[in-house]
Amino acid sequence: MKSNLKFMMALALLFCIFTTQSLANNRTIRNGGIHGVRVGDPAEKIFSVFKSEYTINDTKGTDSARLITLQLGKKNIAKFTIDTKGKIFLIEVYADYVTQENIGCGSTLSEAISAYGKGKITPTDEGYIIEFQKKQGISFLLDNNDIPKELRNIPDDVFTPEQGKNIMSIGRIRILATQIYR
Repeated sequence: MKSNLKFMMALALLFCIFTTQSLANNRTIRNGGIHGVRVGDPAEKIFSVFKSEYTINDTKGTDSARLITLQLGKKNIAKFTIDTKGKIFLIEVYADYVTQENIGCGSTLSEAISAYGKGKITPTDEGYIIEFQKKQGISFLLDNNDIPKELRNIPDDVFTPEQGKNIMSIGRIRILATQIYR
């Protein structure tokens, strides 16, 4: 009787481990996309894959690009930017999904550096983007609120390597979004 109980407990534990791993895999950024929807796929695939899980908003952006946003309640999960041929060319992930190294929204800059090594920081209109040579096709948008005011919103034409080093040295800066591109 005791061996039967131990066997059942071991089986239950294995089930929990595999179920947890399976759920984690569904929330992993891999192969240039999320949940099997990748950069380069037709926009229609977004609807077929995510329609039962998220609210999907399909709009025109300010620059006439088509934007498809996934929402859960009021929370934005991801935004897909669609080109004129109806193909996804950028995926921005704001919640729920992480890379295979467990880096995503809410992770810190120091965690990303630990996972990928030295990165390159670039100022953009949205804020600072960091890219890593070890993680091609993915960049991370840093949270401006975690950056000292004197280092925020510096235009790219006056941004210096010294300012980049200063930002990179602040390990507590959180990642606000993960961008997936080709």
